[in-house]
Amino acid sequence: MRASQITQSSGRRVGRVVDPADDGARAEGGTRRRLDATDDAVAAGAAVTAPMQGTIVHVAVSDGQSIARGELVAVLEAMKMENRVLAHRDGIVGGIETEAGASLSAGAVICRIDDAPDPAP
Repeated sequence: MRASQITQSSGRRVGRVVDPADDGARAEGGTRRRLDATDDAVAAGAAVTAPMQGTIVHVAVSDGQSIARGELVAVLEAMKMENRVLAHRDGIVGGIETEAGASLSAGAVICRIDDAPDPAP
């Protein structure tokens, strides 16, 4: 279903036809595609990596800390925007390889999240 949209800027009215199902995202080759949560890179293994090049502003975890999936690991500043780096799984933080102020390239390891030890019976 298409709809008309009229916008006004600096006293000028501009009309256009829009498709409400089209979010404007473009895939390779110029074709349109819808963005959703599955577009995020799938994290595998124990390593938590930098999603892009930037500078670490804050490391929110410490060695030996228990962490749950989705909790804040670090804050990475890239292009003057702060990006939250979240845990991709439950476990125990270990091997922190960065600190505040460090410059990282995309894919650089921030820390590891190892499996939590089984509770004693």
